[in-house]
Amino acid sequence: MKKAIQIQDDNNLELMLKYASESGYKYISMGFGNSKTFHKDDWKQSVKRIKGLLDRYGLTCIQTHLPCYDLFVSCQKFDEQLETAIKRCIQGSAELGAKWCVCHPRSAVDFGYDR
Repeated sequence: MKKAIQIQDDNNLELMLKYASESGYKYISMGFGNSKTFHKDDWKQSVKRIKGLLDRYGLTCIQTHLPCYDLFVSCQKFDEQLETAIKRCIQGSAELGAKWCVCHPRSAVDFGYDR
């Protein structure tokens, strides 16, 4: 079993990776759930930057968390941009060396649901 820590892709990524490395972690789970990285046209450059940071700090990305829909949104909703981001993240995850991508399924709730 590999001990990993989840790091969210945000403005403090390099600092968080540095701290993880200094704390003895070797493995990282990259969280892209709320990230806009894969919504942007320059997502491939972002993946290269992240890979470079992982290499710099001697870390290995073992899994990622894909961008996802709000879990309380009906499964009937389809967002083309989000679907594109999910596909891009799967490609980027492979480039980061991740063996798994975590995908959070949506609810089967129809529109008009009232909690």
